[in-house]
Amino acid sequence: MEQDKILQDIYDKKKREELILQEKKLAEQKEKERLAALELEKLKEKQRLLKEKQEEERKLKNKLIKFKPKNKKGYCSSTNKCIGINKNSFCLGKDQPVGDGGCNSYCWSLGKKYYRSDLEGCTNEDCLEPNEISCNDDWFLKICRSECSDFKSKDNDFKSKDNKYTRVGTKWGEYCEGAKKTENVENVEQCKKKCDSNKDCVSYTYINNLNCANNYCAISTSCNKILPTGCEWKQDGTYISMKKINKINNVNEESLNTTVNTESNNYKLIKNAAISGYNTKHLTNVSVLDCKKACDKEDWCNSFDYYKKQNKCDLSNAPKSIQLKTNYKNNPYDHYRKNELIKGGYYKKNFKGGNKNINENLYIDMSIDQSSECRKKNKIIN
Repeated sequence: MEQDKILQDIYDKKKREELILQEKKLAEQKEKERLAALELEKLKEKQRLLKEKQEEERKLKNKLIKFKPKNKKGYCSSTNKCIGINKNSFCLGKDQPVGDGGCNSYCWSLGKKYYRSDLEGCTNEDCLEPNEISCNDDWFLKICRSECSDFKSKDNDFKSKDNKYTRVGTKWGEYCEGAKKTENVENVEQCKKKCDSNKDCVSYTYINNLNCANNYCAISTSCNKILPTGCEWKQDGTYISMKKINKINNVNEESLNTTVNTESNNYKLIKNAAISGYNTKHLTNVSVLDCKKACDKEDWCNSFDYYKKQNKCDLSNAPKSIQLKTNYKNNPYDHYRKNELIKGGYYKKNFKGGNKNINENLYIDMSIDQSSECRKKNKIIN
């Protein structure tokens, strides 16, 4: 009897072990099935997102036709003015203000309504793809205020929280020359930290999910020249290029904000003043030096007003005889007036505005109001 009981206990124990093993295998099988179902759901979601992305790209392609207006001399620009929508206007291509319809007629043959210089293409949609450039255009902002509000609430990637950086250039995809790739970077904040930790760094560029690069970071130790990228714009891609505000080529920019009688800094600073109206071209995320360089490139540019706390400026073709306004609340502007260096170290002034081209070589302004009564003859050394 005792031996039978021992045998029975052994049998029961074996059965329990077999039952536990079966339950374990069943649980493992269920877990595998659960994980497989989860992977299948992930795959379906990935395919759905890819399909949505492709559909968005298809719709965008239908909405925007990439196009560059040109004439016999080449692509239209501020230095190659093409015939505009009528005899009193010009088409400046990528240099055209977003709200200026001078290039619209070039899009009509493509079945599109107007030309968007910031997107370099033709479209029928007034508020297509709002961005930093278009949302700073008065016309665009007026009709697309809600779209610009949504854009500005989302578009914080390239804005530095400590306000030590400003955007490189004025167009999407511009960067400082000499940019060199850095390793071990996973996001834009880490790319910025690479520049922060390098005392010689002037700018950083972060690229992600574009045809040219993915999760790419480069820093530059100079910004003498701003270059265009070879990347192609994409709706869900990231291209951020920022430069330090107070460090441009290892020179403190504040030292440049005074009147210096040299060919490279031939501007007179008039603090707390600006021209009312005559804003020919608006630039954002720029330093004073950027505005000087931009004005130097334009034959029509006589001066610019700098927004001291917003890193913006308005280039102007207003005659220098225009009276400056000096009673703006809180004094948000400084006015920079271009002078032209002539033989002997003196300046001559070319007044260019509209169809006027008045050359007054023998005169130099002596006061803020720039009235004719306050101008005095200046000796020219031959």
